Amino acid sequence: MRTAIHLVRLNVKTRLRAMKPGVWALVALAAVLLPALSIMLGRALAGLPVSPHDMLLFINGFLNVLLFMQLGSAFSAAFSNLYVSRDLFLLLASPCRPRWIILAKMLEIFASGLIPYLVFGAPLFFGIGMGLHAPVWYYPLVLLAGIPFVALPAVVAVMANMLVSRLVPAYRAKEISGALGVIVGSVIYLVTRLVTFASRKIGSLSDFAGSLARIGVSWSPSVVLARAAVEGLDGRLFPLAMVALGMAGIAVILFSLITQGAERAYVSGWAAAGTRRRGRGLVREVRPSASSGAGRFAIELHSLKVEARLFFRDLESQSQAIYAMVMTLGMVLLRPGDAGATGSTMDSLIPFVYLAVGGGYSKWGLNSMLVTARLLRQAPAHSVKVMRGKAFFYGAIQTVFVAVLAFIMTLFGRPVLGNKFILGIVWASVAFTTGAVSVAATVYDPGVSETTGIPRLGTAGNIVLLVSNLTISFIAGAGYLWGMSKGELWKCALLIVAVMAGVFAIAVNAAARMVLSAKP
Repeated sequence: MRTAIHLVRLNVKTRLRAMKPGVWALVALAAVLLPALSIMLGRALAGLPVSPHDMLLFINGFLNVLLFMQLGSAFSAAFSNLYVSRDLFLLLASPCRPRWIILAKMLEIFASGLIPYLVFGAPLFFGIGMGLHAPVWYYPLVLLAGIPFVALPAVVAVMANMLVSRLVPAYRAKEISGALGVIVGSVIYLVTRLVTFASRKIGSLSDFAGSLARIGVSWSPSVVLARAAVEGLDGRLFPLAMVALGMAGIAVILFSLITQGAERAYVSGWAAAGTRRRGRGLVREVRPSASSGAGRFAIELHSLKVEARLFFRDLESQSQAIYAMVMTLGMVLLRPGDAGATGSTMDSLIPFVYLAVGGGYSKWGLNSMLVTARLLRQAPAHSVKVMRGKAFFYGAIQTVFVAVLAFIMTLFGRPVLGNKFILGIVWASVAFTTGAVSVAATVYDPGVSETTGIPRLGTAGNIVLLVSNLTISFIAGAGYLWGMSKGELWKCALLIVAVMAGVFAIAVNAAARMVLSAKP
């Protein structure tokens, strides 16, 4: 156990040293805002005539959402730290016992779910406690009770990963798990939205909660913790303490059992079976044809073809791109309280929302960017044209997704009103521009996970990508609405397209410069 804790401590030190000043600024901002939110929530509740039991449904619903978030982060972290990790041979050659290294990896998986609880769950519990004048012992106990609540999703994620890795070769486990994760996450999200949507039609929210309890969800960890927290708010120490100890004991037992199974999986080698086939299959397709494309856009066309092949073979990238559209559809079609709505002018802004966040949900060629940058620094290729080809491909993909989004909205009785031809031109221009910005972001802050070797976008790159695409989509959406209000839609559309073309050119050229100037 000491070895596992030492490994985790070394990993934490390495990550803290690698954090950039912008990330530290966000941490400092969160350290100020989260206590402030707790105090604001406490003061708001202090002025309301509510009892602890009145908060049960709210706490339960919040913990359900938090549990789904923790399951998603735990599934992703489990695959990254275990079965798509590239340290199997180092692990087998290490003088340490594999069990302690695997336990260290599992503690990292546990930490990935602990952060959302500390960021969202702890301020909520503390704010409710301050508002309802909870006893002093309530605060440390409810915080400790939430820690094993976080550990249970980590155990479930490792068990599910062991099952998938046992049935599916490891060289496809990452992609298949990513696709399955999106399917499960999308279903959970749509069911949650449907529940909220349908609850407005039921006589009261308490009746709806009672109908959920009758189908057997009352035993879930979120319900148990919510009831224990309410008992603690009511001044009862014993239920909250027993739930904290009981969940901690269950988590420790499951951790010990699952660590042994993961150790056998690593030592026997089946967790990494079939990795050689993948490398052998890629070599046949890296040689470009000299006759691919003609004229001045030959390089762009070839870059587009290569990017398309990589994208359509990576199930994880495809599923992440679809995930953003599913989230947007759920937000639009299952909006609480307006069943049967027939669409409005504001629905034309929904695709802008998708374009603002779509690039953030997808890797957008991140897997191939590091290799592309290395080749461009060694070969006499036109870097601007290569980046332009990448941007063309992702712009075309996003345009198709926007068209599908508008079509599905029409099928469900939420048609987009307005001049659809002009809207299509504006949407397409924003799609190509956000695609170019996404390509530039992968060049601006590419990285590789220290534990898995899997390419990932850095924190700074994610922030720049989200802020840039939000700004672009906001400018285009606001310009479209302004043109409608002034009756000069065509002029505004042409102006938007011109602005988007300028931003597209700036992003592509910036990506090309950063590729050539970056350190190998």
